[in-house]
Amino acid sequence: MNITALARKLKISTQELKDILPQLGFDIGQRAIKIDDRQADRIIKQWPKLKQKIREQEQQKRIIEREEKTKIRKISIPEFITVRDFADASGLLVNRVLKELMKNGIFISLNERIDFETASIIGQDLGIDVSLKKELEFAKEEKNEEKLKNIINSQSKNNLKPRPPVIVVMGHVDHGKTKLLDTIRKTNIIAEEAGGITQHIGAYQVIIAPKGKQLSQEEQEEIFQNPQNNYNKGNIITFIDTPGHEAFTAMRSRGAKIADIAILVIAADDGIKPQTIEAYKIIEQAKIPFIIAINKIDKKGANIEKVKQELSNKLNILPEDWGGKTTCIPISALKGEHIDELLDVIILTCQIEQDKILASDNGKTIGTIIESKIDKREGVLVTALIQNGTLRLGNNLIINNQLYGKVRAMKNFLGKNIKQAVPSMPVLILGFKIAPSVGDILETGNSKIIVKKFKRHGLSEKKKFKIEKKQAKEKINLVIKGDVLGSIEAIEESLEKISTSDVKIEIVKYGLGNITEGDIERAEALNAIVIGFNVKPTTQAEHLAKEKKVDILIYNIIYKLIEDMQEKIKQLTKAEIVRKKIGELKVLAIFRKEKQKMIIGGNVINGYIEKESEVEVFRNEKFITNGTVSQIQINKKIIDKVQEGGECGIEFQGSPLVEVGDKLVFYKEEEEHS
Repeated sequence: MNITALARKLKISTQELKDILPQLGFDIGQRAIKIDDRQADRIIKQWPKLKQKIREQEQQKRIIEREEKTKIRKISIPEFITVRDFADASGLLVNRVLKELMKNGIFISLNERIDFETASIIGQDLGIDVSLKKELEFAKEEKNEEKLKNIINSQSKNNLKPRPPVIVVMGHVDHGKTKLLDTIRKTNIIAEEAGGITQHIGAYQVIIAPKGKQLSQEEQEEIFQNPQNNYNKGNIITFIDTPGHEAFTAMRSRGAKIADIAILVIAADDGIKPQTIEAYKIIEQAKIPFIIAINKIDKKGANIEKVKQELSNKLNILPEDWGGKTTCIPISALKGEHIDELLDVIILTCQIEQDKILASDNGKTIGTIIESKIDKREGVLVTALIQNGTLRLGNNLIINNQLYGKVRAMKNFLGKNIKQAVPSMPVLILGFKIAPSVGDILETGNSKIIVKKFKRHGLSEKKKFKIEKKQAKEKINLVIKGDVLGSIEAIEESLEKISTSDVKIEIVKYGLGNITEGDIERAEALNAIVIGFNVKPTTQAEHLAKEKKVDILIYNIIYKLIEDMQEKIKQLTKAEIVRKKIGELKVLAIFRKEKQKMIIGGNVINGYIEKESEVEVFRNEKFITNGTVSQIQINKKIIDKVQEGGECGIEFQGSPLVEVGDKLVFYKEEEEHS
């Protein structure tokens, strides 16, 4: 039979038939014109089964391709690596790596080196999870702290001058840290935060005028705009407000590392809580002096002495009035009570520490990045705390010896344009080409290394999600986009804590800015949910998400995001049915016996009893029978539950073996998730 005629009979093209037949075991070449009639008859008769076999082969091929596409390999590399070595470590052809680099605007040879940040970004597009070798990661963290210390210590003592102290405010969620600053500044910061909870580090300055002197708003603004000429007009203090929610451990820690003094806020009606203890450990580790503000003394239930007792018992802190060395100031941030006293203690502590609170305003300029975000109108916005020298308009912005841009404009914490920023001054900087990482050390000067614009994700991806060693049975993949780096870090840290041995949450991609089509495509390939924190999807991304059936969840409060993820974990965790004892009843009377049920009167002697509960009957501690309770009555009124001490009648479904004096033990079956 002619192959073309056979193909027509089978309703496929001649070429398709020539391609398929060898896969099904028929020895037919690409140039064949005719086929043996017996073979043709066999193919026609078996065609339905052969078609099914072809479909299965194609399906298997698609599964393999999908698995290859979504499979993420993990490699660990040094801070710099040649393209050839990176390709070898990744198990990829060098040409494929070079092609990916070219797509991102980097034209280099296979023997040239790329840095870790470059490798991690192109690795993400190649389906590779790139991490920095552990010993190097630790060294880099230490390096930043040492670098800052060394630069400040290298300044000539003759050039060092007193600078405003940097005070970090720490404590448990809702204990009133931001309200305290709010009262000091006579502004309303809290209203700006979603849910009334501080979600980003805030850095502010206040002026405490000398006793008996008042400064007008115009005078204060003049001081803040030209601080180098006006520091002698009053005590300027820089405050850093760190979030108190459990999610923000890293942010609190970062706040303590750049501070001179800490204020630990504890609510008088709530006492010491988990984040209070954690904040104190951070203060201890940073080795900075601290003051305790016992807040909310105006609230019902406030107990100052109880707080002091907890300080002594839980933190081994002895207040001054108990014979110790720690100053504890009772305050009401809401009503402004004793705030002046707290400020006096802050100033006194600063005076005691004045030999350490020094900097040179004409030495090497250095600072720490405390926040970083991307604004769709203004581009990259970075908040830094200047720690030495003076940052001026036009200065180069150097991070890790790479040029990140030039200072195009600067604003102080009031949003007013300024021309220079001096030590201890928080400043919003415009001019970064890409967003640096929070905690990075900012310098000025010259750098031959220019950071590439191809880092389109807007952040350094040094910090990778820690994968649990134990392989989880289920996995929730997330693509996270946020407005600022601090929030993404906090989300990542909280998600690490809620992952279980059965269900693991893995962040497969994260970045700054609105959710794009690229995020949706990545989520589809990795079967991930897209999370937006204080950002929204573009219109195109929304349409693509609907088309691809990718879920987008938008949040502006972190703990709500965490609660939803905990619920998803619960849904994926197989529930174990657990039988729990809920109460006991002593039988006082038998009202009626039937074939498979009894009406019994009794007294609840322990816990509570409930309708539809399982019941076990005991006589002199010996098991007699079991059954269920189908109805409960008190004074002929049907009810669902009776608490301890109550008398009632019950309808017992089961063998009618119950007698007066027996004890009925009640149980409920509940789902328990591991």
